[in-house]
Amino acid sequence: MPDQMHPMRRTVTGSEDRYNVTAQPFQCKFTTAELNDLLTRLDRHTLADRQEGSSVALAV
Repeated sequence: MPDQMHPMRRTVTGSEDRYNVTAQPFQCKFTTAELNDLLTRLDRHTLADRQEGSSVALAV
């Protein structure tokens, strides 16, 4: 029943098909250790932002 597919589903499916035809493998030099380090730093940054935001809210 492809004719009865929701228009958005057709669009997404079509995009996926076009991407799969043109996709090329790439060399990733970002290791899992580097990813874990980045995520840890982002978590610290986000936590500091939240703490700063709550301090500002209390001061106002």
